[in-house]
Amino acid sequence: MALSFAQAELIGLILHSCLFGLYLFLFFSSLPFNMDAEFNIKVLKGFNRVLLASNALLFVLIAAHWVVQIIRSQRAFIDTVGDVGDAASAYYAFPADYMNLIKEVLYLFQSLTGDCTMIYRVWIVYDKRHYVIVVPALLMVAFCGKFFVLSLLQ
Repeated sequence: MALSFAQAELIGLILHSCLFGLYLFLFFSSLPFNMDAEFNIKVLKGFNRVLLASNALLFVLIAAHWVVQIIRSQRAFIDTVGDVGDAASAYYAFPADYMNLIKEVLYLFQSLTGDCTMIYRVWIVYDKRHYVIVVPALLMVAFCGKFFVLSLLQ
C-alpha cells in the first residue's frame, strides 16, 4: 500500500519533530566547545568563529524549516476540514504553493551550510591541505548545479 502525500508529510513532520528535539540538545551541548574555558564568546579562536557561525546558521535554518512544516501541516489538516475529497493530499500535491517553495529553499540552504561546514572541518583536520577537499567541493558544486538546472526546467 502506497502512502499518500498527506500521510508522508505527516510522518515526516513527526520524525522531524523528534529529531529536532535531539538536535536542540546536541546544539546547546556543543556550544561550550565553540567558546573558551570561561565561556567568553569574545575570546574565540580563529577557526571556532567559523564553526560557531555555521552552527548558528544551521540552527536558524533547521528551526525555520521545522516551523514551515508545522504551518503547512496546520493548513493541510486543520484549515481544510470539511472540504470535499482528500483535501490534505490535494494541498500537499500542489507544488506551486509559496510555503512549499520556502520549505525547499530552507532545506537547500541547510544542506549547503552543512556541506560547507563538513568540508571546512575536513580541511582543518587534514592540516589545511587543499587536495583533500577537491572532491567534496566538486560534489557540492554539482549538487548546486543540479538544483539550479532543475529549477530552471520547471
